[in-house]
Amino acid sequence: MSKFYITVQHFMSNFELSYFYLLEWSPVIYDIRKQYPLLPLEEIIAIAELAGINHPIDPQTKEPIVMTTDFLLTVGQKIDTIEQARTLRQSKDIQSHRTIEKLEIERLYWQERNIDWGIVTEQEIPENLVKNLSWLHPYHDLENLYPLSEAFGPGSVYQIDATIGDIYLVSSLDRNKIIGRPVIYIVIDVFTRMIVGFSVSLEGPSWLGAMLALENVTTNKVEFCRQYGIEITPEDWPYHHLPESILADRGEFEGYNADNLVNALNIRVSNTPPYRADWKGIVERNFGLTNEKMIHWLPGAVRKQRERGDKDYRLDAVLDLHQFRRLMIHQILDHNHNHYLKDYSMDEFMIQDYLQPYPIDLWNWGIQNRVGHLRTQSEDVIRLNLLPSAQASVTAQGIYYNGCCYTCELALREQWFVKARNERRWKVKIAYDPRFVDHIYLRLRDSPVLITCNLVEADLRFKGKDWYEVVEYFELQKQYQESSKTRKQQTQANFHAQVEQIVSEAHKQTSQAKIPQSNRSRVQGILQNRCTEKEYERSKNLGVEENTIQELAEIIRKRSGGGNMVV
Repeated sequence: MSKFYITVQHFMSNFELSYFYLLEWSPVIYDIRKQYPLLPLEEIIAIAELAGINHPIDPQTKEPIVMTTDFLLTVGQKIDTIEQARTLRQSKDIQSHRTIEKLEIERLYWQERNIDWGIVTEQEIPENLVKNLSWLHPYHDLENLYPLSEAFGPGSVYQIDATIGDIYLVSSLDRNKIIGRPVIYIVIDVFTRMIVGFSVSLEGPSWLGAMLALENVTTNKVEFCRQYGIEITPEDWPYHHLPESILADRGEFEGYNADNLVNALNIRVSNTPPYRADWKGIVERNFGLTNEKMIHWLPGAVRKQRERGDKDYRLDAVLDLHQFRRLMIHQILDHNHNHYLKDYSMDEFMIQDYLQPYPIDLWNWGIQNRVGHLRTQSEDVIRLNLLPSAQASVTAQGIYYNGCCYTCELALREQWFVKARNERRWKVKIAYDPRFVDHIYLRLRDSPVLITCNLVEADLRFKGKDWYEVVEYFELQKQYQESSKTRKQQTQANFHAQVEQIVSEAHKQTSQAKIPQSNRSRVQGILQNRCTEKEYERSKNLGVEENTIQELAEIIRKRSGGGNMVV
């Protein structure tokens, strides 16, 4: 493992990997962030417009894409540290006019932030040095002793971290739509190396993503797996406990959120020190195994950097979030039961008991010999403190949130929906799980109890779906409605043009057929005119020959007092 939280499988070319080896070995490089997104998107689009350059767009959706810089570095100086941005390009690619335009957008972006930006080509990579460093790389990191020293038994210390899955997924609501790569959080018990919880979502590495994984840690795994059609016994995945402490990245677990976690659930949070993400090496090694054993063999998996003419691996995507979570469950069960921990440090008591270093065996041994670290809390307390909060509206149709309506026993008993129809809607606080649309949870004032609300019958079509997919669905519906307005306006314009043409033709024919007569006489003949017109219509509908119709028309004309008649 590296001292930086970047694993080899995430590199898209040997060029990037070679440059990383140089950075990793440099004594002045304190931190490396790879593929740093140039956000906010609106700002960089504006930068491109001011420079007179077309911002890159997705060739299929025509939507602006998020540009990235290959490496954002934290560089140590005598007194302080500075940041430097570096973009990698082959020498031959820099000759392209379009490449120069995109590089100019990057340069202007970092110039706005007073951050040194530069281009690195393959000519600046010393081959022999890189080759030597690649041989030394596996031995760069010492065994992660920090968490092991505190992990006396199951539940002593958890490690938690996130990665972007190396696979593209599709929407379960419209499988023609590719939704990108999922964010995977994994929680591992340090003592047993058992995966005790995980989350797969579209929520970027953040406090919310970490909380979803911790909420899963405390979930009854038998019931959880059953939601995905997987039947297990409690012994297959026996973990549903809170830890004494969590070792996490500084980003997600610093500040108010972490303090709230400590106070509410009595969990000690240990953040990895700056530039020492290797202290979470156990989780990171598991990410590598997950990629190697499962993800890289799936359709839609990220392959090596594509060359021009190669098939786009994103188009192979067929799995949705629900299906990918099912695969993750199977992979986790396999890890917990069958992954042999060849580097696990066995103490003398384990050796005396002939313990084999498999996660599930370490768990069972730890429960018998190292008890006292496992704690539980009620589901309501866990959800109150881990799930995100929002406001919903009580309406006549149900408790409305993000396009879906819900109901519960309390609302029916107190006739909330009748009151909302007769009076007006009002707001209520809820908690929700972004991974499941099926339920939301009412957060009653001054009560530790959550009330589960279920989808109303009309919205059961979304059952089992992910909130991200449902929100996207409703956004698309809004776009379709806007498009329909344009279509309706065009249709109305065509309709009015046709009406105007027919009315204009009628004016012309009537003007040509007019004979001198008073308005009064013209009005008095309406009844007789109606009768003669009915005879004329009947003759046409009965298929009377054209010459007979002309004779009939002449008779009608004479009855009407003469004049020209257009047939």
